[in-house]
Amino acid sequence: MSRFIKTAIALMIAIGMATGGTTFALAATGPFLPGDLLFPAERMAEGAWAGLTFESAQHASVLLNLADRRARNLRDRAGTEHELLALAYLDAAIDDAVATVASSPAASSAQLRSRLASMSGDALAVLDTLTVLPSSHPDVYANAKAKVEAIRIAANDPDADLSQLASLNIGIAEALAAEGELGAPRSVPFPPNSTAAAHQFFPLTGKHATLACSSCHTTGQYKGTPGECTACHADKTPTDHFEGDCASCHTAMGWKPAMYNHSGTADCISCHSDDEPANHFDGQCSDCHRTAAWKPVNFNHIGAADCAACHADEKPAKHFEGQCSNCHAVDSWKHVKMDHNGLADCLACHTADAPANHWSGQCSLCHSAVTWTGAVFNHTTITGADCAPCHSAPDHHFGTPCGACHRDTANWSNASFDHSFAGGRDCAECHKGREPANHFGTPCGACHRDTANWSNASFDHSFAGGRDCAECHKGREPAN
Repeated sequence: MSRFIKTAIALMIAIGMATGGTTFALAATGPFLPGDLLFPAERMAEGAWAGLTFESAQHASVLLNLADRRARNLRDRAGTEHELLALAYLDAAIDDAVATVASSPAASSAQLRSRLASMSGDALAVLDTLTVLPSSHPDVYANAKAKVEAIRIAANDPDADLSQLASLNIGIAEALAAEGELGAPRSVPFPPNSTAAAHQFFPLTGKHATLACSSCHTTGQYKGTPGECTACHADKTPTDHFEGDCASCHTAMGWKPAMYNHSGTADCISCHSDDEPANHFDGQCSDCHRTAAWKPVNFNHIGAADCAACHADEKPAKHFEGQCSNCHAVDSWKHVKMDHNGLADCLACHTADAPANHWSGQCSLCHSAVTWTGAVFNHTTITGADCAPCHSAPDHHFGTPCGACHRDTANWSNASFDHSFAGGRDCAECHKGREPANHFGTPCGACHRDTANWSNASFDHSFAGGRDCAECHKGREPAN
């Protein structure tokens, strides 16, 4: 072999080794950030590095490391003009990691899912630090957070199907196109053997990965190709189908199963009016139902004031005509507690609760709103002095109005008779039988002039009529 040929071979080997060493150095260290001139070269090096890992669990581990790196890249680009581009690379890396973990062997699945959940949590923390995207592309930002949170939850659930979450479109390709990140439109022939790895701004996964480039880039141009699903799939839309973007429900893995992301959706009726039963509540579905299933139902009563609008059919016969909320709590019909504030006509509800021959006035004059027992009547509301309609007297009771003696309305025993009502009648009519044995037989008033005190007596001896003093005073004389 000539010296020249040997020298050429050695030079080619040296160049190859140098190039390979540079490639793997870029892949191992990742020194560049999205938006840097040499970042695409770093991405190619990472792709080559990942391609050398053939064992599935090891390959998934490499892709999880790259997703962690993309999250750190986004953190480093937070607050700059490169937030959107950095998020696009993170979204693509997460898609690759999720798809690989979803297909990993059962033996390594638990460990890989745990790493995926941890990576998703770190990515959510980074998303919370962004300051540009929340205002420049709020929909993309909200979709990204919802997607990463869904992946985190599914990764923590060993029974969840992760493949459903791979490649959920968050609208980032359209945002990149709108900002001109893809370069000026020009006709460029597609290189042979083009792969999805070079298409990170619009990840070609699932069914998209099987398409030829010319299926979408029909004019040979890169920029200007529509990123909306309806641009290609309008003819696949059924009659009366949801008018939003296909990616709101479908993934690139297939039309089914479909899972709608309700984040930011407020008008449920626009899609679910046909699902509503007859005589159903006219408000939004979300007032009662969750997006995961129609049942169980839990109505949010906050702000609702007209209970009867929904519950009129549940009212028993002869029920109180007011609002349900005056008595019932929103969590149960039972455990009723009536709010009596502002109500004055007790009899409108409680006529049937009154015993036979009960006073016909308002319940509230005697009873509290808490209990029937412990009633205290407010006598100041009664005009006149005739207590007899409520307080019938005992047998042989003096016939004057009760108030003549019973001035203390709280206590019958505390009575004081006004003798001016006697009208000259004989005291014995009331006090007969209360005199001691062998008491002098004159009228009480002859001695007991103080009507308030029996003991304070002074006998008028003119009533003696010449009778012997000993009739009254016998036995009271001193000895001898």
